[in-house]
Amino acid sequence: MFSSAWTSARGPRRRSINSIALLAGLVLVVGSSLTVNAATDTKPYTATWVSGGNPVANPPNSISLPSGSTSATLRLTNNANPQTLGSANITLPSDYVLVSGSVGTKSGNTLQVRNLNLAPGASIDITINLKTPCVGAGSEAWGLIVKQANNFSGPPGNDFVRATGTAAPSSTVSGSVATVSRRPSHWTCRSPSRMACSSTATPCCRAVSTKATAHAQLSS
Repeated sequence: MFSSAWTSARGPRRRSINSIALLAGLVLVVGSSLTVNAATDTKPYTATWVSGGNPVANPPNSISLPSGSTSATLRLTNNANPQTLGSANITLPSDYVLVSGSVGTKSGNTLQVRNLNLAPGASIDITINLKTPCVGAGSEAWGLIVKQANNFSGPPGNDFVRATGTAAPSSTVSGSVATVSRRPSHWTCRSPSRMACSSTATPCCRAVSTKATAHAQLSS
């Protein structure tokens, strides 16, 4: 009887202890999840095109570029607090050609920007010199990877994320197709305008055939 009474007395206490342990475990799991999400959500950035000295609407965060040699300015802003924004890789669409940047180093078609050390709320305007195709492939997105580290190191947790409600930068190329006839020293464009042009002329005129009559891509 004594044993039965002692066991009966322990039952509720054990259940209570087990419930408390389970509740503590759930709090720990939820707390860990919130911590991970907070670490990500507190490091947003924006990358917005600048036209005429002013940022464009973001979204849609898109600009139109002329064909040939041109430049574009991207404003990178640190929206995090208290973290600083240290570095970024800006990758052009595959049919564009990166020439140089006002900051950073060219690596293939990627501009590697380092040692920014942007304080919370600070921005930097990065001018990108590039060559676009004579006729673009429609709206094309630019690639960005932004990190807290000045030397672009660290695991994925070191990455910034694009601010909620903003769009990735994109661009289009304005151009049209002209018919040309080959001459000994130049191409004569028959349409959309009558003019002489060479493969290096501006506006862009690039032969796509070596036949006597060919199509060339001419910027409008």
